[in-house]
Amino acid sequence: MSFDLHQEQKQKLAITTQMKQAIDVLRFTGEELSEWVEEFSMANPFVEVSPRTPSSTSQSAYPVSRKTVGSGAAAAPIEQRVAVRQTMTDVVAEQVRLLSNDPKVTRVALFLTGLLEDSGYLRETDEELVALCGADRATVQSAVALLQEVEPAGIGARNLHDCLLLQLRQVPSKRRALAETLVRHHLEDVATHKFSKIATALHVDVEEVRAAVAIIKELNPRPGLVLGDTVPQHIIPDVVVKKVDGMFRAVDSEWSLSRVHVNRSYVRMFDSAPDLATKQFLRQHLQSASWLSHCLEKRQATVLRVASAIVSRQQAFFEAGPCALEPMTLRQIADQLELHESTISRAVRGKYMDTPQGVLEFKYFFTAELKSEGGAISTQAAKQWIRTFIAQEDATRPLSDEELAKRLREQGISLARRTVAKYREELNIPTSQRRRRYE
Repeated sequence: MSFDLHQEQKQKLAITTQMKQAIDVLRFTGEELSEWVEEFSMANPFVEVSPRTPSSTSQSAYPVSRKTVGSGAAAAPIEQRVAVRQTMTDVVAEQVRLLSNDPKVTRVALFLTGLLEDSGYLRETDEELVALCGADRATVQSAVALLQEVEPAGIGARNLHDCLLLQLRQVPSKRRALAETLVRHHLEDVATHKFSKIATALHVDVEEVRAAVAIIKELNPRPGLVLGDTVPQHIIPDVVVKKVDGMFRAVDSEWSLSRVHVNRSYVRMFDSAPDLATKQFLRQHLQSASWLSHCLEKRQATVLRVASAIVSRQQAFFEAGPCALEPMTLRQIADQLELHESTISRAVRGKYMDTPQGVLEFKYFFTAELKSEGGAISTQAAKQWIRTFIAQEDATRPLSDEELAKRLREQGISLARRTVAKYREELNIPTSQRRRRYE
């Protein structure tokens, strides 16, 4: 056994902190970036952030997100800046306390609020609840009845039938009688649109059944979701697509990014720093602030370049809609812009553009290619054709998946029946049997 000393060369990629920061800034969504910049500004005295505001001529319909970057500690009192989030359990418990004057029933009802599903249902039987909370059956039943009095109506229901019946209590008696009968005994026929069958069974006119079904459709089968603790997210487009000189072009959104500046007063402090340690501290923070400003500008430029490349390839889509969406891959955009595919992937993550066809995520435009007689088309275009065919079908004779595949072939799009079924399910469209109307 011997020991030797020798040299060898190796290639190794070392990612610096600044490189990682630049990658993260590009990957962040607008909301994530806002939060990250706000945290950065709190740790670095050189960073001064002011939110972008549109010019007086701007027609943007998008409100500034609640978490605006640079709101700062002095912008508003703490109680105005911290959002108070109440869960469904909090809201229901608060109502229970107001509605009840029996401490024993209140205690059990409050216990039951913790058993509610997100949809608002209470699935446990009375026997199970007696065992869980240690109360007698009468108290449990009173507590359940109390729970079912809270708003929105339907909270505390054991199943769909109970949920709908609880909500029908709020409908005037003259209008709800037939609706209650349909919920109790004919809900399956209502779901499959067998209105003539229902009318014959109940000896009423079909139009009366339609009116009752219309009432049922206004009810909420999952009332608990109304009280969910999710905070709605504002979508702030990163770019806007406008028609200029007959061509659609991507332009920077006035809402998309806050402006970061270097605080000049701290720069003056750097020049007059009393000692080397202070000067070194200020130098590090000044360099960090300058790098952040550079990263944000680079991010916006890259996002705009990617958006412009997408728009240039999808001119027909912005004019005619989803049926004209061209197949497109990340690789194609990467080759066009001479960037790495991973850079394109980061640039499109969570980014949105405001277009004549609505506010759409960048990723919407990247879709697989399907062969057709007229050339390649996108899967989104094929789905749009399926949606169009179903919207135009005879409701008494809805199109089967095989018939949809045949109509697609007539348009030069060859898809197997199982592929049509897959796309239909992705569009959340029920089967032909469920779509059929029997009247």
